[in-house]
Amino acid sequence: MAKVTVKAPKKRGGKIDSESLTIIEQLTLLKLEYAREFLTAHEQPRSGERETVRLRLIELLEADPSLKKELRALLDELDAWGNQRVRLRHLPAELLVGFDSRQGVKKKAAAAGMSELLDRDIDLVPPEKLTPMSLSYAERDGTKFLRLVAAKTLVLLTPEPDTEEVTFKEYPGIVFRPFRKETHKAVNFAEISLTTGHTIISSPLLRPGFAFTSDFEEFYAAFNPLISLRRAAQLSLYDATNNIRHALKRSEVRIRARRARTNIGGTVTISSQGPEADVRSDVQLLKAENAVRNARHPFCNCYWEAAEGLPETVHTHVLATEGEVVIMGQVREKSARYVLQRIHAINRKESV
Repeated sequence: MAKVTVKAPKKRGGKIDSESLTIIEQLTLLKLEYAREFLTAHEQPRSGERETVRLRLIELLEADPSLKKELRALLDELDAWGNQRVRLRHLPAELLVGFDSRQGVKKKAAAAGMSELLDRDIDLVPPEKLTPMSLSYAERDGTKFLRLVAAKTLVLLTPEPDTEEVTFKEYPGIVFRPFRKETHKAVNFAEISLTTGHTIISSPLLRPGFAFTSDFEEFYAAFNPLISLRRAAQLSLYDATNNIRHALKRSEVRIRARRARTNIGGTVTISSQGPEADVRSDVQLLKAENAVRNARHPFCNCYWEAAEGLPETVHTHVLATEGEVVIMGQVREKSARYVLQRIHAINRKESV
């Protein structure tokens, strides 16, 4: 997220601490609606643009400093979920031996020289190199989990499209375009089911230019002394891309585009007339798709509709060959988990 200096209003006497200011700064540079929802939950006005919301959060924490912990928890959630590329993997049982209890995880961490990471908070401003931040053991719904988190700070140059270009006499024929220097916090994490071996590995989507990129190798290296994530088996998601099309209703998922691959490696892509339309509602597209009905579909661009169990629309790209799900845009943890679980579940069903 971009780093912008936020100062407490002078009329309030500057009572808020610098860490709280940093939390508010980072949170309001993510999807602003979630900061507004926080204000609403605490019976505060939610209207206004980013600076107004920041000042209202400052005033709220000045009035009730105990809310700082809750606000930090929201920031940590949004740092991890949404705008991410998630690999669905499976770790072999032999790699999980010794991790199946809190005491076991503690011993494993000590052996790897990572004891200081147990249940540790993520730095608000991490180092510029991806650094292990936290490892934790948890039990949820009868399943044991190991969670690994690493983070780093990136400095990126973002174009300023509304600012005039600049020229200098000493550089004839060259036009200088303004960029803004932004500081971003990038959080990687893995969540491993110690019961089943099912693993999700997440890398944030970064946009240094015009193409989305993500990086898993640094993360693998960061936790290699503890566990070899590189040995996780890749899951194919071809059944998921097929079942999204044929087994799920439009009321649950809206398909924006699909790509088919022919037997000799050619590709056929179909797209609806716009993001709000489903390819299945276009009769001519259905006829075109029927020509490659038996082909495998390595890609599906779809929107999971807000409904019971899913409080907000979630835009995803499902990459079948890579066994990855790209979550486009900021969402809450509950929403991302719901969609990942649905994709995993329909991928295990017999293809229709």
